[in-house]
Amino acid sequence: MATRFAKSIGYVFAARDVAKHYFAKHAERVKERSREVVENTAKRAAVGVLALTVMIMIVVLLIRGTAGGLAEAFGGRAWAGDLATAGILLLGGAVGWVTFRAVREPPRRRSAPSSADDRR
Repeated sequence: MATRFAKSIGYVFAARDVAKHYFAKHAERVKERSREVVENTAKRAAVGVLALTVMIMIVVLLIRGTAGGLAEAFGGRAWAGDLATAGILLLGGAVGWVTFRAVREPPRRRSAPSSADDRR
Protein backbone atom coordinates (compact mmCIF):
# COMPACT_ATOMS: atom_id res chain seq x y z
CA MET A 1 0.00 0.00 0.00
CA ALA A 2 2.78 2.42 0.93
CA THR A 3 4.63 1.73 -2.30
CA ARG A 4 1.54 2.51 -4.36
CA PHE A 5 1.08 5.73 -2.47
CA ALA A 6 4.72 6.65 -2.93
CA LYS A 7 4.46 5.79 -6.61
CA SER A 8 1.35 8.00 -6.92
CA ILE A 9 3.12 10.86 -5.17
CA GLY A 10 6.04 10.39 -7.57
CA TYR A 11 3.66 10.72 -10.52
CA VAL A 12 2.14 13.88 -9.02
CA PHE A 13 5.58 15.43 -8.57
CA ALA A 14 6.58 14.43 -12.11
CA ALA A 15 3.38 15.96 -13.48
CA ARG A 16 4.09 19.10 -11.45
CA ASP A 17 7.58 19.36 -12.94
CA VAL A 18 6.24 18.92 -16.47
CA ALA A 19 3.51 21.50 -15.86
CA LYS A 20 6.03 23.94 -14.39
CA HIS A 21 8.26 23.56 -17.43
CA TYR A 22 5.28 23.96 -19.80
CA PHE A 23 3.96 27.08 -18.08
CA ALA A 24 7.45 28.59 -17.90
CA LYS A 25 7.81 28.15 -21.67
CA HIS A 26 4.28 29.47 -22.23
CA ALA A 27 4.99 32.51 -20.04
CA GLU A 28 8.10 33.24 -22.11
CA ARG A 29 6.04 33.15 -25.30
CA VAL A 30 3.46 35.48 -23.78
CA LYS A 31 6.19 37.91 -22.66
CA GLU A 32 7.77 37.81 -26.11
CA ARG A 33 4.47 38.47 -27.86
CA SER A 34 3.61 41.29 -25.43
CA ARG A 35 7.01 42.88 -26.04
CA GLU A 36 6.42 42.72 -29.82
CA VAL A 37 2.99 44.31 -29.48
CA VAL A 38 4.34 47.14 -27.32
CA GLU A 39 7.25 47.78 -29.70
CA ASN A 40 4.98 47.83 -32.76
CA THR A 41 2.54 50.15 -31.04
CA ALA A 42 5.34 52.53 -30.04
CA LYS A 43 6.74 52.54 -33.58
CA ARG A 44 3.33 53.23 -35.10
CA ALA A 45 2.67 56.01 -32.60
CA ALA A 46 6.01 57.64 -33.41
CA VAL A 47 5.32 57.46 -37.15
CA GLY A 48 1.84 58.90 -36.58
CA VAL A 49 3.21 61.83 -34.57
CA LEU A 50 5.83 62.48 -37.22
CA ALA A 51 3.24 62.36 -40.02
CA LEU A 52 0.93 64.71 -38.12
CA THR A 53 3.79 67.14 -37.53
CA VAL A 54 4.70 67.14 -41.22
CA MET A 55 1.07 67.68 -42.24
CA ILE A 56 0.71 70.63 -39.84
CA MET A 57 3.94 72.15 -41.16
CA ILE A 58 2.70 71.78 -44.74
CA VAL A 59 -0.59 73.51 -43.92
CA VAL A 60 1.16 76.35 -42.08
CA LEU A 61 3.65 76.91 -44.90
CA LEU A 62 0.86 76.78 -47.48
CA ILE A 63 -1.13 79.41 -45.60
CA ARG A 64 1.93 81.61 -45.13
CA GLY A 65 2.81 81.30 -48.81
CA THR A 66 -0.72 82.18 -49.86
CA ALA A 67 -0.75 85.21 -47.57
CA GLY A 68 2.65 86.33 -48.86
CA GLY A 69 1.63 85.89 -52.49
CA LEU A 70 -1.59 87.83 -51.98
CA ALA A 71 0.33 90.53 -50.11
CA GLU A 72 2.58 90.96 -53.15
CA ALA A 73 -0.49 91.02 -55.40
CA PHE A 74 -1.91 93.82 -53.23
CA GLY A 75 1.19 95.93 -53.69
CA GLY A 76 3.24 94.75 -50.72
CA ARG A 77 0.49 95.25 -48.15
CA ALA A 78 0.93 92.33 -45.76
CA TRP A 79 -2.27 93.09 -43.87
CA ALA A 80 -4.30 92.81 -47.07
CA GLY A 81 -2.75 89.43 -47.91
CA ASP A 82 -3.37 88.16 -44.38
CA LEU A 83 -6.95 89.42 -44.44
CA ALA A 84 -7.67 87.88 -47.85
CA THR A 85 -6.14 84.55 -46.77
CA ALA A 86 -8.27 84.56 -43.60
CA GLY A 87 -11.36 85.26 -45.68
CA ILE A 88 -10.53 82.41 -48.06
CA LEU A 89 -10.01 80.04 -45.12
CA LEU A 90 -13.26 81.08 -43.44
CA LEU A 91 -15.20 80.75 -46.69
CA GLY A 92 -13.65 77.34 -47.38
CA GLY A 93 -14.46 76.21 -43.84
CA ALA A 94 -18.07 77.37 -44.16
CA VAL A 95 -18.50 75.61 -47.50
CA GLY A 96 -16.97 72.45 -46.04
CA TRP A 97 -19.26 72.58 -43.01
CA VAL A 98 -22.40 73.09 -45.11
CA THR A 99 -21.36 70.28 -47.44
CA PHE A 100 -20.64 67.98 -44.50
CA ARG A 101 -24.03 68.72 -42.95
CA ALA A 102 -25.82 68.22 -46.26
CA VAL A 103 -24.17 64.84 -46.79
CA ARG A 104 -24.74 63.63 -43.21
CA GLU A 105 -28.40 64.61 -42.89
CA PRO A 106 -31.04 62.61 -44.73
CA PRO A 107 -33.00 64.56 -47.30
CA ARG A 108 -36.09 66.24 -45.94
CA ARG A 109 -39.31 64.87 -47.34
CA ARG A 110 -42.28 67.01 -47.89
CA SER A 111 -45.30 65.85 -46.01
CA ALA A 112 -48.30 64.55 -47.90
CA PRO A 113 -50.71 67.33 -48.84
CA SER A 114 -53.58 67.70 -46.44
CA SER A 115 -57.18 67.93 -47.49
CA ALA A 116 -57.06 71.73 -47.09
CA ASP A 117 -54.27 71.87 -49.69
CA ASP A 118 -56.32 69.75 -52.09
CA ARG A 119 -59.23 72.23 -52.05
CA ARG A 120 -57.22 75.08 -53.42
